[in-house]
Amino acid sequence: MAVKIDIVAGFPGAGKTTFVKKIIKEQLHRERLAVIQNEFGDISIDAAILKCPGIDIKGVAVGGACCSPYGNLSSALKEALAKNAPDRVIIETSGIDRLSAVLEACRQIARKMDGGINICATVVDAVKYKMYSDGFGELYKEQIINAKTIVLSRTQFVDQHRLADLVRDIRSKNLRADIVTTPWNRFLGRQMVTTAEGAAEGLAQSRIRLKIKCYNPDLNERQAIAHQNYDSGCSCNTLPEVQFQPVFESWGVETPRNFSRADIENILRLVANDNYGRILRAKGILPAKRESWLHFDYVPGEMEVGPIAPDNTGRISVMGERLDTSRLSRLFNVQ
Repeated sequence: MAVKIDIVAGFPGAGKTTFVKKIIKEQLHRERLAVIQNEFGDISIDAAILKCPGIDIKGVAVGGACCSPYGNLSSALKEALAKNAPDRVIIETSGIDRLSAVLEACRQIARKMDGGINICATVVDAVKYKMYSDGFGELYKEQIINAKTIVLSRTQFVDQHRLADLVRDIRSKNLRADIVTTPWNRFLGRQMVTTAEGAAEGLAQSRIRLKIKCYNPDLNERQAIAHQNYDSGCSCNTLPEVQFQPVFESWGVETPRNFSRADIENILRLVANDNYGRILRAKGILPAKRESWLHFDYVPGEMEVGPIAPDNTGRISVMGERLDTSRLSRLFNVQ
């Protein structure tokens, strides 16, 4: 029986890791699972957050599949299929990957080994949809275009008129994907998996093929063309590294330094200042002064700090544009 390869995409902070934890805890925990987290930058955070007993979790810090679609992500998938004999492999993308590149990388491996793409879901933050759609254009849109299922997060914080407008805008980009709008606290992991797998099965049975954007050097320079080839792969086989702007950077560090909750909250308030660069995401797990360990997560306009199980050392990871790494080092006092 072919191994199911599930892909969970979505912009940083949309709720991908929470989605993966939910479907594992509420539905998939009885299966033999392997999880690959394709993290942007050199410091792995999400693999520590997702820890689940009996599940092989591998953090792949490769700078995004958009940069190397056939690199470490492909190697990690090969290893998971060959070594662990799983029923299912779940791949959580870095958030700034081209979903089309991730799909192509997985198809290449699936053709050679006993595997097949199953779920292909993009998690979309309903609260920040317009800000990210306007600010990151094609990169954001591409993850919606290529999804079989689009799962909206935090819909309980959006009024019905705004939610309806959001769904219409998503539908204008992807006519065929199932769109989940139910708040997650009212939608079970079993229902999420059934919906996403139903979308995958429906597309396979009807032979509908989603649009995957790629670039063909034989056409006009960097001209985007839409191939109806979801199942068969891109005939151009051309995935250049600079299709989308902006270009993201990352800064990360491991540290044994203790932080208080107030320390972290003050730092995250300052991170919003453009003096440190345009910060899209900051996250970390750190030893605490009064609590055991703390986890923090920052996206523009929001922060979260809470307890987490101890790990082998503290880790901080920041992603964005035009990062001032020297100032970030001083801000976190990890020079």
